[in-house]
Amino acid sequence: KDSLVADLRTPEGQATLRELAANADVAIEGFAPGVTAGWGVDGDALRALNPRLVHLGITAFGNEGPLSTVKAYDPLVAAKVGVWARGGFGHRNGPHMYPVAWASFGAAMQGTAGVVAALHMRERTGRGQSVGATLFSGIEPLDYFVQVIVQLMAKKGEQPSGDARSATAASRYAMTFATKDSRFLIC
Repeated sequence: KDSLVADLRTPEGQATLRELAANADVAIEGFAPGVTAGWGVDGDALRALNPRLVHLGITAFGNEGPLSTVKAYDPLVAAKVGVWARGGFGHRNGPHMYPVAWASFGAAMQGTAGVVAALHMRERTGRGQSVGATLFSGIEPLDYFVQVIVQLMAKKGEQPSGDARSATAASRYAMTFATKDSRFLIC
């Protein structure tokens, strides 16, 4: 593994990035939409140098729309989505900040899936492509988790606990309950 620092705000840093991208398989960026285009090192510019390159851009809310220019901080995205107002699985009732970067984890999983699919397609076509992931969409699996836990506990006549430690126990419970019910398996 090699490490390199390049200040992309400078012509030297941009030239260094172009040199690296010319021989790379995948380039990943996490800048706000339009930032790398302004420097001349966005996905399109890099793929012009290396048509086999797969470019992944991770943003907060996507490249278009009213929230596209909002900086991509995990807690900010969670607050905009309403995760902190949820309550129910925290150490107290009411709004609270979760100590887990769910949006970032979710965006990383989306990005990984997109890159793998683009690499697979590149093997067939010889061409790379740009793929994207968002922190906003990265939070979506959290809704499924909470809904499944609440529904399974309600089915048994239980109330979800406000104790944060119960979330881990609830996921084990959900997995066991779902396995005994033989309708689906949660892993």
